[in-house]
Amino acid sequence: SHIIVQAPNTSQNNDNNAPASEATEQRLQCCVKGLVRVSDLDLPGQRKFREIVRSIRMVYDSIRVMAMEEEDKEVDVCSERINLRVSAMMRRRGLGLNRDKKIIGTIPGVCIGDVFLNKMELVVVGLHGQPQAGIDYLPDIMSSNGEPIATSVIVSGGYDDSV
Repeated sequence: SHIIVQAPNTSQNNDNNAPASEATEQRLQCCVKGLVRVSDLDLPGQRKFREIVRSIRMVYDSIRVMAMEEEDKEVDVCSERINLRVSAMMRRRGLGLNRDKKIIGTIPGVCIGDVFLNKMELVVVGLHGQPQAGIDYLPDIMSSNGEPIATSVIVSGGYDDSV
């Protein structure tokens, strides 16, 4: 139902000697280039993105299983560490989705109700940008009101205030 398009850029002023307010505006516009919004996609486009997400998840899981089998011989191997290593390896090889942009709205290829087994799956498909932090956010410089805005919150159940 949507396609990724770059958020509009309203300021083209790149003068390094600009006053502080203009410099802040320039930094904001630089950051906004990484923001994207989602526009309408037809049914074949929806299917294409769904297949891409499915393929990325299969690659991630295959590599994770192989890494676990290889390190099965070691006693103190933590699955969290394996997940981080697999995610980092996929990122280095350009296999993750949406790593260089912040999507505003839905993620193409991901539907409400999709089940993800761990945080790194969310990272490799672009739903969550922080490999270790449970809260992903837009920094204050990227938001219109100057306040940081949470874009993704992962509830792990490891805290007393869990939902």
